[in-house]
Amino acid sequence: MCNCYDDVLKKVTEKVKADAPQGSEKFDIELGGYLFSFGDGVEHRSSNPLTITYMAPKKSGGMKKVSQKSFVRASFCPFCGEPYAKAESQAA
Repeated sequence: MCNCYDDVLKKVTEKVKADAPQGSEKFDIELGGYLFSFGDGVEHRSSNPLTITYMAPKKSGGMKKVSQKSFVRASFCPFCGEPYAKAESQAA
């Protein structure tokens, strides 16, 4: 698995700190669009939020609004293109 998440977060943090006015402190920088999973270790994958809404029929008649939230998890790093599940794909 690549280190792009850590590398990009480090570069962004360095850039923000360099551009911030002198004396700035307590930086909190979050690189969004990632999922963290716990298995044999901590793994991160790029993901995109997904919001679904539609009108569904009610049993009593009429319609009701249904909302769902989920995500689309990437199979490849968006920065370097390396597959996330490299070991899994080689074992198959």
